[in-house]
Amino acid sequence: MFIERRTLVPAFALVAVAVSPGVAQETVTYAHPGQPMSIEAPRDWTAGVWPSDPGVFEVSSPDGSVRALLWFTEYVQDAAGYLNKMVDMKPVDPTGEPVRTTMGGREAWLVEATGNEQGDEGVTETFAVIHAGCGSLGEGHFVLQVWCPSALAAELEPLTESTVSSLRVEDPAG
Repeated sequence: MFIERRTLVPAFALVAVAVSPGVAQETVTYAHPGQPMSIEAPRDWTAGVWPSDPGVFEVSSPDGSVRALLWFTEYVQDAAGYLNKMVDMKPVDPTGEPVRTTMGGREAWLVEATGNEQGDEGVTETFAVIHAGCGSLGEGHFVLQVWCPSALAAELEPLTESTVSSLRVEDPAG
């Protein structure tokens, strides 16, 4: 079953991100160096490509409690199908059904899960997949994963949700 929530992303589109009650941080755009995709996150976060896979761009909080990965994958399956396949391949369990929404004017599929990710145990994460369509990049999907320790998920929820909702994919031709 898929749930459509078109109001999910606009409700979380924030200019400033709350990192604790009453405190806001200035955000900046972190753009993937090889793909037309970006997210907004606090200015003091770090970013870089993975040495072992330069197609993966990681943006993380100074203490590493919140991590975001962005990449493009060539894959002909639809975005919802790819999202399900990706989650099934990881040591995580979805906490609900995938949700169809709009991000940056494009159809996107989101799902939340808990489990382990990239050596981090006990995490809560959101997966977002946007279909790229056919074009200069080929057939495939833009992917974002954002996670934090499950023990801090409620506290960090405004930060993780605003990071997910800030995902933008630009038209590579324009």
